[in-house]
Amino acid sequence: KAGSKTGKTLLEAIDAIDPPSRPVDKPLRLPLQDVYKIGGIGTVPVGRVETGVIKAGMVVSFAP
Repeated sequence: KAGSKTGKTLLEAIDAIDPPSRPVDKPLRLPLQDVYKIGGIGTVPVGRVETGVIKAGMVVSFAP
């Protein structure tokens, strides 16, 4: 039939993707993607957690 469709919608396909498992038992590893300077807030580093866990209130140190 013309106009009929089969399969999932884009949103259904995205929702069906399992998030990757990350080793939470290892030290925090958060490679930085960018750093923003926001007036009234300060410097905001942006990245993705590769291993470990980060929570509100934690103190972290950045190193190369």
